[in-house]
Order: sequence, then C-alpha cells, then structure tokens
Amino acid sequence: MTPASVVTAARRKYNALTDTDFFAEAELYEYLFRAETELAYHADCIEDTVTSTSTTGTSQYTIPTSVYKIKRLTYDGAKLKPIDFRQDDLLTGSDSDTTAEGTPQYYVYFDDKVELRPTPNAAQTLQWRVYKEPSIHTSATTFISPTRYHMAYVDFIVSEMHAKEKNLGSAQYYRTIWERHKAEARRIEKRLKRGDSFASVLDEDSLQGTLIGPT
Repeated sequence: MTPASVVTAARRKYNALTDTDFFAEAELYEYLFRAETELAYHADCIEDTVTSTSTTGTSQYTIPTSVYKIKRLTYDGAKLKPIDFRQDDLLTGSDSDTTAEGTPQYYVYFDDKVELRPTPNAAQTLQWRVYKEPSIHTSATTFISPTRYHMAYVDFIVSEMHAKEKNLGSAQYYRTIWERHKAEARRIEKRLKRGDSFASVLDEDSLQGTLIGPT
C-alpha cells in the first residue's frame, strides 16, 4: 500500500471520502505519521542497513538520519562491541586519553553519535544495521515500514478522526483495536528476529570474553 491508499482507506472506513474541509489531507497524514512512529518504537519494525566510511584519526561519527537504535555496527566487516562509559574509561585510561589509533573493536554511544575505540587508523566501511523512525508523509511519498502493518494504521487514523468529532466511545473502540495491532506487531517482530531458532537464555560462561567481560 501507499500512504495515500491508507489515508483513503481510513476516509472510507469513517465515511468521509469527500470531507476534505473538516478532515484535511495534511491532518490525516499527521495521524499516519504518529501511528507509524508509535509502532516503530513499540515493535522495532522499521529496519535498515546503511553504510558509511571511517576517517583516519577520527573517532566520532554521527548515526545515520532517523535512526533511534543501533542493532549492529561493523568496521571492515568485523562486529564492533557496544560499551558504556565505565567500560570506555577502562579502555582509554581517562576521558582525555582517546587518541590511540588502531583497528576499532568497540563503540560507545551518546548524543546520537558513536565513538570508536581505538580511533580508526584507516578509511574502512562502517555498516550500520539499525531501527529507524518514519518521516511524515505526503501523497507522493512511500512507506519504509513493512507492508504487513499498513492496514493497522487505518484503525489509528479512524480513532483520531472520531476523537476530533468528540465521539469518544468510537475513538476508544478503534484505539483498543490499535493497541491489539501493536501487541501483535511486537510478537511478530520478535518471532521474525528469532528466525527458526528456539528462544533461550545464553549461559554467561559460554560467551566469548574480552577485557571488559562477556560480549
């Protein structure tokens, strides 16, 4: 589906196909954006892979646009391990001692930026596997969220339309349906990310170790 077809489906469900005065197109696209954003944060359902290039002697890199969570970051094909500031201090010795160059093995995240440890000593490919936020739509844009959730957005939009009309009973009815969609989306995404493996808890003793502990 397209954003335009989702908005049309919501208008049809509400019986407001031609009512562009009270329910302006821009307003319905704002409802759609809110629904898509809410589901993205709830279920981590908008995934993307982005590549960039490191710079010799530069440790800090801004995360790609619209990204809110990093699933995996690699440097020249090798996975980098996320660490916190306490672990970073153990690696660098102090907050100011971050100039050592080499092949990065770790990254620390803060303020929508990552700092690689050690600082890259070569220009290599950084591959970001990430979860993203949507952008607000117009009639000419396309979805980046999975097709399987497009019809769910209709119920969120219809709920907001009823709320605007102060028909709170119907608004709550469709909001309840929307919450069910969210719960189901979260289950679906967890199942897809697990693939064909069984859900299990890894024994810490079986994990690969580093100077900062299990990875």
